[in-house]
Amino acid sequence: MPQPAPETPRSVPPDPGPAEGAPGTPRFVFLPGLFETPEMWVPLTAPLSLRPMLVDLPGHRAGDTAAAVTADLDSGAWLDRLAERIRRRSQGRPAVIVGHSTGAMLGIRLARHHPELVHSLVLVNALTCGHRDRTRDRLGSLIRHALIGPAAFRALWHLWLSTPFTFRKGFTTSAARTAHLPEAEPMRTRLLACDPAAVRACALWVLQTSVAEDLAHVRAPLLALIGRADPVVPPVHQLRLVQRAPNAQAQLLEGGHLLYAENPAHLRRVLWSWPFHAARGARAARRQSPAPGGARVA
Repeated sequence: MPQPAPETPRSVPPDPGPAEGAPGTPRFVFLPGLFETPEMWVPLTAPLSLRPMLVDLPGHRAGDTAAAVTADLDSGAWLDRLAERIRRRSQGRPAVIVGHSTGAMLGIRLARHHPELVHSLVLVNALTCGHRDRTRDRLGSLIRHALIGPAAFRALWHLWLSTPFTFRKGFTTSAARTAHLPEAEPMRTRLLACDPAAVRACALWVLQTSVAEDLAHVRAPLLALIGRADPVVPPVHQLRLVQRAPNAQAQLLEGGHLLYAENPAHLRRVLWSWPFHAARGARAARRQSPAPGGARVA
């Protein structure tokens, strides 16, 4: 297997133009998680033959408002616009959808409602629903609180982003190993430009949403990368996700909730080879027509 190019931190490229590369080569679409920006993916994209499409989550761009985020997510309009972007930029060619945490939720929903655009999925530390199979979730309870939630979230948001140190410190509390974040400062700068109320609106949607039913309808090959020590999304939650999908497999990796930063070398290898494995798996699945629940765990 060819070796991937070395990591070269760089700024996020502009929205890519029409599809390039050999016929049949899938484009990659990267979705970040809640409280993240597309810069998180930049160190992993060097090995890819096509310029990837990097997507902002709702509420995570300057100018987004809470009302617009809520309306777009509840109606599905945001997802439809994303589908149109993928269709236009890849000229209808199915794409590999890579999502982290909340980005994985949205990737699953995209695969359910726009299957013609999805070649396969790579889900990193994925959520199926907002409660995450946790009996207590203090942050989630605080975000949801109607009276103190907005003010408390705004105060915590500004405190977290106040300095490069507080940002890194807060971010890496969800890691179980050393996390490599060469793009931390560009991420912090982008988040500082966001309206905390709009970010909170996205978080509220996540907390009240489940994509469990969508998974049973996702026929595209799916790979879930699961941190054994993920403190945010328990591994058992992620394994249940995989068991619901008809054509899924999982890899349990050493690390926490930031596998893209804790285990970047492994993720680069996955991104390099996954489209070829997924294509073979899709052909085998069409021959065998497996029932849900047949996921493999490595």
